[in-house]
Amino acid sequence: MIRVGSLPPGLAGILRLPGSKYVANRAFLLAALAQGTSVIENAPDNQDMERARDFGSFLGADLRREGEEWRVRGVGGCPEWKKPRVFFCGESGTLARWALALATLSSDPIRLEGAPRLQERPMAELVSVLMTLGARIEPESARGLPLSISGPLRGGQVTLSGQVSSQFGSALLTLAPLLPEGLILDFTHPPVSRSYLELTLETMRTFGVSGRRGPVWHLEVPGGGHYQATRFRIDPDPVLAGYFMALPAVLGGSLQLPGLIPGEAGEWRVAGLLSRMGLSVRTGAEGLTVQSSGAPLRALGTVDLSDAPDGVPTLAVLAGLAESGTTRFTGIGHLRYKESDRLQDLASEMAAAGLDVRVEAGDLVIQGGGRLQPVVLDAHGDHRLAMSFALLAVACPGLSIRGEASVAKSFPDFWRRLESLGISWIPVHD
Repeated sequence: MIRVGSLPPGLAGILRLPGSKYVANRAFLLAALAQGTSVIENAPDNQDMERARDFGSFLGADLRREGEEWRVRGVGGCPEWKKPRVFFCGESGTLARWALALATLSSDPIRLEGAPRLQERPMAELVSVLMTLGARIEPESARGLPLSISGPLRGGQVTLSGQVSSQFGSALLTLAPLLPEGLILDFTHPPVSRSYLELTLETMRTFGVSGRRGPVWHLEVPGGGHYQATRFRIDPDPVLAGYFMALPAVLGGSLQLPGLIPGEAGEWRVAGLLSRMGLSVRTGAEGLTVQSSGAPLRALGTVDLSDAPDGVPTLAVLAGLAESGTTRFTGIGHLRYKESDRLQDLASEMAAAGLDVRVEAGDLVIQGGGRLQPVVLDAHGDHRLAMSFALLAVACPGLSIRGEASVAKSFPDFWRRLESLGISWIPVHD
């Protein structure tokens, strides 16, 4: 457990962020499947990436770090699985979904295991679709980890609801070109986190495979293809950037984030939403600079964040610190299935800290004008909650965070990066 030790009078710094773990997960897996040797630059180091690289090795690729780059010699679409054919996915839901799909490239059973929370996370829809395509599951009743799965599959046409996780679709799209008949993938509802499906298709194109998108989320990827090795540079992580972009709102001053260019999709939207809340956000050749305006934060009204779910904790914290007004985030019911019940746990902890927050069905409703109390907030083993609670701890010195080590999942250096900006942290004992 930790709390703020000391704070600078205001921010005035430059912070370089690691590459996006979302992009890196895709890049390492596609490089491992590709023909030839890929070079990956600016890859992040965290627990999820360690699991992804280990899975690449498990399917037979050769991964070597050379300075600031990774060289990945792929298997050309034909994995040579290491024995024993058992892989532990840790707490990585992303990897577990990809591993389920890619394990069907083996005609021998691949056993996939995971940490207790991962075993609770939804996999049933993906498992059912893979079984429809011909995958064999042991035990047959299994719809989540642990289980054993094998192929081979030929491909075909399948349907997903789109309401649980975009990772189901991304895993199937990644597998598709390696199947003889490819895949036609339809969604019965607009998929949550749909920007990540676009990211998957974009990364696949970089590795030489193109899919076709039709109307109303109809996706086609031809079969009988191969990924081609490439040189790939990973841009800074937009979700990690969000925590630091929000700092001027609670501490004052300004912060420059080199290489960061905001956009209109996914978590890249956070910069624009911070601007609406009252921060000054400027982009230029040097990247992005965020500065406090000195004015009170403004509420956002109703915002659909179905395509930017990982930005919710950061934006929720600032909405709670707004002077007045109501913010409602919609389309985020799937946050219940993250490393924690991120929707309810976020609301409960913010309320415990004195903010007016409630969950209504799949929405998060935040009323501005709350008064922070120096309580202990529990991150519930969730890296996203721990990092967003850091903003509350800065806004209210004396507030403590339990479970701060959970940041190792995506950003082990998080607390040290804050210290580099003059925000020191001290241990607190129960």
